[in-house]
Amino acid sequence: MIQRTKMKLEVPDGGWGWMVVLGVAATNMFNQSLISLFGLIFGEELENMGHGTSGAAFVMNSMSVVTNFSGFITGPVIKKYSYRKVAITGSLLTSIGLILSSQATSLWQIFLSYSIISGLGLGLIAPSSFVAVNTYFSKRRGRAVGMAMAGTGLGQMLMPHVVRILLDEYGYRGTTLIIGGLALNGVVGSSLFQPINWHMKTIDEHVLLLKDNEKIVNFSTSNKSEKYQNNNASKNVVIALQHSSTNDTKVEVERSISIDSPSKALISRQTSEAKPSLWQRFVTILDLNLLKDPIFLSITFGLSIVYSAGIYFSMLFPFFLQEGPPRLSRGETATCMSVLAGADIVSRLTLPMLTYKLGIGARTTFFFGTFALAFARSSIAFQDEYVMIIICSLITGYIRAGTVVNQNLTISEYCSQDQLPYALGLNMVNKGLVVITLGQFLGWLRDYSGSFQISIYVSNLFLIFVFIMWLPEMCWKAIKK
Repeated sequence: MIQRTKMKLEVPDGGWGWMVVLGVAATNMFNQSLISLFGLIFGEELENMGHGTSGAAFVMNSMSVVTNFSGFITGPVIKKYSYRKVAITGSLLTSIGLILSSQATSLWQIFLSYSIISGLGLGLIAPSSFVAVNTYFSKRRGRAVGMAMAGTGLGQMLMPHVVRILLDEYGYRGTTLIIGGLALNGVVGSSLFQPINWHMKTIDEHVLLLKDNEKIVNFSTSNKSEKYQNNNASKNVVIALQHSSTNDTKVEVERSISIDSPSKALISRQTSEAKPSLWQRFVTILDLNLLKDPIFLSITFGLSIVYSAGIYFSMLFPFFLQEGPPRLSRGETATCMSVLAGADIVSRLTLPMLTYKLGIGARTTFFFGTFALAFARSSIAFQDEYVMIIICSLITGYIRAGTVVNQNLTISEYCSQDQLPYALGLNMVNKGLVVITLGQFLGWLRDYSGSFQISIYVSNLFLIFVFIMWLPEMCWKAIKK
């Protein structure tokens, strides 16, 4: 028996991770929050260009498609480079797109600058930010994600007033130019996404090399029982003994090592195999085998529908308040948007802690949140008084956070750590496919019906559809549990 010592890196839970959370919050505040500000920034300009809700829906949905179809490259790019470099690149692209949009004079120019360039930038920021937080946290992941995404809510609460003041003072072009400059703060926030290996702790491991026919026993301070007899097909077996701070010893069977001729024959057979085809390499690079999992497909399809309905509501909300039955002023509209975003922030900071203590998973929270959100948004469409809209916005904002925070957490809860970047990318692509169909349909429905209320009700019916689609599986899991 031969014993040797080696070093191992241990991933901390937290530590610098809280600085990563701060960086994600700052990046989201000046970048991701822009999605809900589209109607406020571009609404009047698109009206002056002669384009109604369908034109705004086209730009917004195109941006969402580009953002989500970037999922084809985000997984491999994050693996090849790092989430830090990808997030910095995304912040730069978002800023450049907004600066170019400030000089746009037609719909296609806004499409190229905002939908394509800024959309690609936001598509790079979202998964890299989540992977950064997910890498640093395991037990407190929901709380960390909620705090990181609170930056988006803070931006949605403060930025409407900033945009309103800027529009009154500088008009569309000056406002978009300044917002583009503020988006560069995302570069500073992304710089805090330090690689995890910079903060790993080094611990010692003792490795025993046991010869043929020797027994591997379970080394434990409380019990020394036989674990299993090794296989005679191998010359030796390597096991790792990790000494923790409490002096308890864990046994991990790493792998069987053989240096005889059968092993060499195996290596020879592997090297003689034909190279994988182009399609096989494509499937491997993007981990498309996930698409064979029916539960994953159900999860990502439901997430995509809720996401698309949320994007549409965020775009329609300021139009509804200013042009619909409420007929609110620009200042009152900004206040309603801020109240909704403020309740969203409170929910992102408190709801993850509540669900963690109650032992409620991310998907379960998302499941019931979707049902509640449909009724909360429908209640807004009934109102035409300012005070009641404020109250309904408060309720909607708190419920909305339960679905937004748990979007990626639902994927993370189902997939392994290695699959996560690819699963997030495939989920983004699926969201892009749903946005370009469902989102454009809802925009057409608003112009065809001439009613904001009808389009809001129909978008909420899709939320109910997701609830019904997931209900049998969720009930079956609850019965088994």
